[in-house]
Formats: sequence, C-alpha cells, structure tokens
Amino acid sequence: MSRTPVREAMAQLEREGFVRSVPRRGIYVVRKTKREVIEMITAWAALESMAARLITENATVEDIAALRRMFATFENGELRAHLDEYSETNIEFHQTIIRMSGNSVLISLAENLFTHMRMIRRKTIGEKDRVEKSIRDHMNIIEALEARDTARAEELVRTHALGLAVGYSHPVEYPEPAGITISTPTPTTIVIEGVDRQKVGQVAAEIRAVRPPEPYKGKGIRYQGEQVRRKAGKAGAK
Repeated sequence: MSRTPVREAMAQLEREGFVRSVPRRGIYVVRKTKREVIEMITAWAALESMAARLITENATVEDIAALRRMFATFENGELRAHLDEYSETNIEFHQTIIRMSGNSVLISLAENLFTHMRMIRRKTIGEKDRVEKSIRDHMNIIEALEARDTARAEELVRTHALGLAVGYSHPVEYPEPAGITISTPTPTTIVIEGVDRQKVGQVAAEIRAVRPPEPYKGKGIRYQGEQVRRKAGKAGAK
C-alpha cells in the first residue's frame, strides 16, 4: 500500500487539530482541554441557532417534513433501535439543520467544527436519560420550525446545544418544570420565567446549587447582582 494516502490523512487530521506532528519523534493525538470543548460547543450553538432562524424564513415545507421523518422510529421517547443507530440519526439531524440554512458561509464555518462536535455528541449521548431528553428536544425544535416560530426555534436549538454548561467537562441537564421557562440568551446567562414567583425562586436556587460561587475565584452560578465575599488564597494569605 502506498504511503501517500496515509500521509495525506495524517496531514488532514493535523489541520483539523486532532493530531500534532513532532519532527523525528512521531505523531501524537491532541487532547482537547475542558475550556476548548466548551468553546467549541458555544460556537456551534451560535451557528446552529442562526441556521434555525434561516430555516423558518426560507426552507420549504418538504424540507422541514424530512426532519420529522428522521425521528419516526423514536417518537414519544421510546427507543426502538440500538443506541448507535440513534446516535447516527442525532448527528445527521444537526448536520441537516446546518445544510438547510442555505448559507454557504455558515455551512463552511460549521464544517470546520463538525468533526469535533461529532465526537462530543457520540460521547455524551450514552449518558443517563440523555437519549430521551434528546428526542424530546428534537421534536420541540421540529414543531417550532414547522410553525415558523423563528424566536422559539432559535432559542430551542441554542439551548439544546449549550445545555447548562457551567464549567464541567459535560453539560449539566436540568429538566424544565411545568409552568417554568428556562432560556440561555448567552453562554453565561440563565433566565428563569414563570407566573408562580415562589416556584421561580425555587428553580433558581436549585440551578444555583449545581455549582454555587466558590469564595476564592468567585467562579460558579450566582444570582443577578449577587455579591460573593472573596477569600484570599494561600498565596495571598502569606
């Protein structure tokens, strides 16, 4: 077998950031940091949510109907196929949303991220209850696209992509209670709305408890306007 195709494949992997070549030592797999993974998820959420907006404005009824047909086997949260099969459908769904935007620049930008996102989605889809929530999210997105509800479709896609990325290696899932609407207008902002103020406060407290502000660097989830009393670290205490 010729070495040329192998060299070309390795060069492509290096361009895409999966491996790095060290002269006279070899080729090494590049391990993504937690920060890099979260940044990729954030960038993808921005691209895919814009694609959803463009779909509501420009896509045909037939194009949107094709999205629903992709999930005919998985409706009502009942998984009637192997996880690997659903994982492929899940990945194809997000690829299709990007393609249906019809925006060549957006599609090109997304292609540079997609291989990385494919690996992230494959890794997270097997987590507890992830499949069932993924199916529900996808059906809600399809319904918003069918209704040409631009704002809702854009928000649903962005929230689905981001999850509640609060600084861990994987997003933290928080089920939306009845009567409560949770949105993430930016990667660092969580908005909780509802008629019942007590319930809104309870949900806010539960989400804050996922990662309360820590006293040294002040990182974590805090209420708007909340002041965190900072402590000096070991270096500062000397």
